[in-house]
Amino acid sequence: MFRRYLSALFGTARGTALLIAGFISTAMTFLAIYVPAFHLPRWILIAIAFAAFLLAPSRLYSQQAQRIAQLELELGEIQRAIKEAALSEEPHVLLYVHWPDENPVKKPLHLLATNQGKVPLSSFQLKTLVLGWSQVSFANVSRLDPGIAQQIEYTISGTLGDQDADLLDVLMVNRSSDISPVEYPLRAEVTKANGEVRQLRYKLMYAPLNNPRKVGNPSDAHLCVLIESS
Repeated sequence: MFRRYLSALFGTARGTALLIAGFISTAMTFLAIYVPAFHLPRWILIAIAFAAFLLAPSRLYSQQAQRIAQLELELGEIQRAIKEAALSEEPHVLLYVHWPDENPVKKPLHLLATNQGKVPLSSFQLKTLVLGWSQVSFANVSRLDPGIAQQIEYTISGTLGDQDADLLDVLMVNRSSDISPVEYPLRAEVTKANGEVRQLRYKLMYAPLNNPRKVGNPSDAHLCVLIESS
C-alpha cells in the first residue's frame, strides 16, 4: 500500500518537483548550519511555501477532475441505456369507461385511456367503430403521458347522429334481440416517442342485463360496458 502511495506521489512531474524542492530546502537548512558564511535568502522560504501551496493541491484537483469526468461518462452511458430500453418497450394502453359522477344512469358515458408504459406516447388514435347504421368516431390523443388518465372524445353519426346519444345508447340500439353479452372489436394506432407505429386491439363488451338504463337496479351495473385488450 505504501509503495503504491509513493509511486502515485512521485510518479508525476509535480511529485518529482515537490521531491526536488524538499531536497533543496533540507540541503539549504543544513548548509546554513555547517557553513556559517552561507546566508539563506529570506525570500527562499516564502517562495518554497508558495510553490508547495500551489503544487500540493494540484494533484488532488487533477485526480478529482478525472474522476468526475469518468463518472459523467458512466452516467451518460447509463442514461442512454435507460432511454433506449424505454423506447424499445411495446406500448401498453389501458382503455376503459367511466360513468359520470359514478352514476351509470347519467350521460354521456366517458371513455378513458391510461398509458401504462414508462415513456410518453406521441399519439393514440382509436379507429371508427361501426355499429349497425351508426358510427362512433374517436378524437386523436396527441400525447399520452405515463400513468395519467386522459379522456377520449367521441362523436356519433348515422342513425343516432341527431340525438343526444352516447356510446351506451348506440350499443343499446344495435344489440340483437338476444340478451347474451356481445363483443365488438376495437383497434387503435399508437405512435411511440421514436416515431414507430404500433397497432393495439381491444374487445368492447356489452351486457344488456347489466344495463342500468334498461334494467332497474342491476346488481353488476359496472359490467354493462367493459373493454379488454385482445
